[in-house]
Amino acid sequence: MRLLGDAPGSAPLAPTVSGRVEREGVGIAWAGYGSGPQTILLMPTWSIVPSRFWKAQLPYLARHFLVVTF
Repeated sequence: MRLLGDAPGSAPLAPTVSGRVEREGVGIAWAGYGSGPQTILLMPTWSIVPSRFWKAQLPYLARHFLVVTF
């Protein structure tokens, strides 16, 4: 029996770039994955959902695009 954590490609993908922006005292951390001629911004689906929500989609998308989450 294989557990989900043992499945190929299930390890979390590390960002290739990251940073933090601040505007009018409000800070937002962001992370970028992969590289490519086009950029995809993955928005949070709800205000309390972290960017890890997208972790299953990141490995595939990062092979073809620059993917940015915040």
